[in-house]
Amino acid sequence: MKRLIVSCGMLAEELKKACAGQSVLPEIIEQPRGMHEHPKELKERLSVLISEHQNVDEIVLTYGLCGYGTVGLISENTRLVLPRFDDCISQLLYRETEGRTCRSKIQAGHLYLTGGWIKDKKSVLGQCKEITETYGENAPEILDAIYGGYHTMDVIDTGAHNIEETEKNAEEICRYLPLKKEKITGSCDILKRIISGDYDDNFIVLNPGDAVTEQMFRFNGR
Repeated sequence: MKRLIVSCGMLAEELKKACAGQSVLPEIIEQPRGMHEHPKELKERLSVLISEHQNVDEIVLTYGLCGYGTVGLISENTRLVLPRFDDCISQLLYRETEGRTCRSKIQAGHLYLTGGWIKDKKSVLGQCKEITETYGENAPEILDAIYGGYHTMDVIDTGAHNIEETEKNAEEICRYLPLKKEKITGSCDILKRIISGDYDDNFIVLNPGDAVTEQMFRFNGR
């Protein structure tokens, strides 16, 4: 079976780890970071890529719901597969040893950080620095308006990136924001299944011509 994976650049390090040890790898097309911030543009880009690669048997996205950026996607002649998660953070928080009982492990009031997120042009630290440089003594008020609803910064350790570098980034963020820093264990388990093609109920598998719907992402009816 000829397979194509279209992946978010935010997951580059985790995807590389998932590929390790695999004797045969599918073709992988990496997309720019930050596309999730513009769901309409994300959908348009993915639609074009899907249309351009109808010569394969299966197209697999590493994108989940992503702000509804994948809703409505259709692959006319190939099978289309997506992870049944709201976003990449939800995927990285999942561990097969723990299983899954709810739609997402993301907690209210928590900011999440990975090696991929600190490289994003609009990273939390980058925003904090830009706002501070631009607004000076008024910066704390503006930062509070943006991040006031958060109380914890969770550094996700997937084993795929330099955790010390990511934790250092989190510590710098906490100099700007009154957050408690914690390190939590994540995984590349979902990406490993994407690479191997071994799908379980954490995936949406669509036949040619079927459209992605929001309801498909619900887990245990939610």
